[in-house]
Amino acid sequence: MYVDDNLIVGSKKAIDKTTKEIKEVFSVMVSPIATEYLGCKLNVAENYLCGWIGQSDLYKNLEKKFGNMLKGQQITETPSTPGFHVVRNIPEAVYISDHNQKLYRSGVGMLLFLVKHTQPDLLTSTRELSKVMDKATERHMKELCRVIKYAIDTKDKGLKLQPENRDDKWKIGAYSDADFAGDKETQISVTGYVIYFMNVPICWRSRGQKGVTLSTTEANEANHNQ
Repeated sequence: MYVDDNLIVGSKKAIDKTTKEIKEVFSVMVSPIATEYLGCKLNVAENYLCGWIGQSDLYKNLEKKFGNMLKGQQITETPSTPGFHVVRNIPEAVYISDHNQKLYRSGVGMLLFLVKHTQPDLLTSTRELSKVMDKATERHMKELCRVIKYAIDTKDKGLKLQPENRDDKWKIGAYSDADFAGDKETQISVTGYVIYFMNVPICWRSRGQKGVTLSTTEANEANHNQ
């Protein structure tokens, strides 16, 4: 539930009862089928067995804001440059102008909104870029444009929500991994995980661990505790 968007899920009887009670207090518009929620476009099959979530308006805003900077960018199959890591404090670094710094923050913010709802594949690259929201260099801006280009090129994929087997009501799967000393500045290892419910991704995250580990084994042990 948000200020102006509310999503009601349940049986038809429960939904009708809840909607009626809300209408008694507030003036609201009710759509029988959810087609948009918090800037996300929703497309549900007639049999309700498959759904799709996308953020077409956000992609349009990215193209409008960064279109000129993306000219000449090649199509890539990965969301970020392999091995790319951000170091926050670089001696004698030349930072981008205040105008471009503001543009950089805006771009990272838009990517974070994509990550939150429909593009978990951008998670790690966006987390790296968010380390320098006020001290970005040309290298960071170049990498931002690469990630944005990838996001725009894959905008039609969205997030498919299709249960693997409706008879298996509570099939939950989780995948996790950790690198070793992935943060080149602090030597902290980075944990990543994704959780599936009936083969549909419902939760994902990429974050630095709480302390420094001394081996890959220790990093993976800490990964499980995350």
